[in-house]
Amino acid sequence: MKKVLLCVLSLLAAVLMIAGCGGGDKKEEKPAPAKTEKTAAKHMNIALFWLDKSLEPAEGWNAWSLARAGASECLTTIDENMKLAPVLADKWEQVDPVTWKIHIRKGVKFSNGKEMTPEDVKKTIERAVGKDKRAAANANLDSIKVDGENIIYKTKAPYGALMYNLSEPLFTIIDTSKPAEEIAKTPVTTAPYMVTSFKSGEVIELKANPYYWGGKPGLDSITVKLIKDDNTRAMALQSGEIDIAQKLDKAGADLFKGKSEFNTLEVPSLRLEFAFLNLKHPFLANANVRKAMAMAVDRDAMAKLFNGEPCGTVFPKAAGIGFDKLNKQTFNLEEAKKLLAQEGFKDTNGDGVIEKDGKPFELNLQIFKKTAIPEALQAQLAKAGIKINIRQMDDTQKNLEEGKFDMSLNSYITAVTGDGQRILEQNFSTKGADNYGKYSNPEYDAVIVRLAGEFDAAKRVELETEAQKILLQDNPDLFLVSGKTIIVTKNSVKNLKKYPLDYYLISKDTTM
Repeated sequence: MKKVLLCVLSLLAAVLMIAGCGGGDKKEEKPAPAKTEKTAAKHMNIALFWLDKSLEPAEGWNAWSLARAGASECLTTIDENMKLAPVLADKWEQVDPVTWKIHIRKGVKFSNGKEMTPEDVKKTIERAVGKDKRAAANANLDSIKVDGENIIYKTKAPYGALMYNLSEPLFTIIDTSKPAEEIAKTPVTTAPYMVTSFKSGEVIELKANPYYWGGKPGLDSITVKLIKDDNTRAMALQSGEIDIAQKLDKAGADLFKGKSEFNTLEVPSLRLEFAFLNLKHPFLANANVRKAMAMAVDRDAMAKLFNGEPCGTVFPKAAGIGFDKLNKQTFNLEEAKKLLAQEGFKDTNGDGVIEKDGKPFELNLQIFKKTAIPEALQAQLAKAGIKINIRQMDDTQKNLEEGKFDMSLNSYITAVTGDGQRILEQNFSTKGADNYGKYSNPEYDAVIVRLAGEFDAAKRVELETEAQKILLQDNPDLFLVSGKTIIVTKNSVKNLKKYPLDYYLISKDTTM
């Protein structure tokens, strides 16, 4: 009996032990596995309003697209406050009126891992000067040589704008040892981002430069797309196709007002909307005719359509170059009509178009993109009896360079390097690289020579103002309106700076 009782008690104890270990449907709890975190790659999609067929930095305006994508660095830069700042040159000094000693920053590598040297800087500048007439004009280069960690840069004449001009993306420092066809598609630079592929005139693909000297870039990769039309860019942002829409017009920007998922950056622009006039045209060669055309334009009305400010001179008010001291081009339709009549123009057949010597005053206006300005200009000049035919085309530049135009509507950043000399010299000097209208005035040229040799900032502004006064007497172009640079982003985009110069957009610190 004792044995039986002992067995029963033992069995009962075993059952109770099992029940105490969990019982029912409960399972033994095991420690959770350690979590492994993986940071998602930061990719950004950007839509630009312009992108050319090549990325060759030393030709045309290609490097501006590189700069907007964070893939361009020069010796200097113009910061968001329009101040000259060092980049690949960390210091410089003027040795004499034509000699500069420029120290090249140490510890910088190209995106292929190759060290950047003063010799690379020398070769880049010489290459740009040899390939592009605008670069040659901006560089004013007589000679350049390497002196240890410096380059010794000599100009052809005293040139106060030099260090400003070298900030333009045209002088993006590249690895010049690469073949020309490779440079045109995937130029190797020192910037935060490197181009990995390029579809001509459509898309640039970039990734973070693993050797970037300025610290880790805020993004892993970027896709830059060309979307010319403002409305289409806005719709791409609404649909989530892109994260940043550069340079929207007012109508596009208004779509995002009050929407918390988007941010809007707006800054007064240095960009001037103006019309080149071809002074080789028999009517436009007459200074009084050009003056009448300038008076026939209602810039206040145009500015309301354009969401901008009336300008009437070379530099918008935001540039701070004599704007308030000038008698600018202003609207006076009746005076314009009188002046045209004095020059022999009359509407003889009642069709609304004035004529002279049997020829109607009819001009073709070439444009690159549709905005509110061409039709406004057409309607306003029509009131003075001048017929304007609008011709939209993909490439207005070729016609400008060949002189095959009557009028050309253009959009220029005026103080393009933070200084006024460049546009005054290149667009209006007799031998200016961008003087497509063939304007020439010896008095004006003499002022520009004085400006080039002036190194005092305040005196430079005085000379730039004096030059504008001469232009406003001769009216070689129609100076219209300045706008606002409007950029709209998803609210996930962080650290995007507001630059008055719109060839800057993505920086090392931009992230998501």
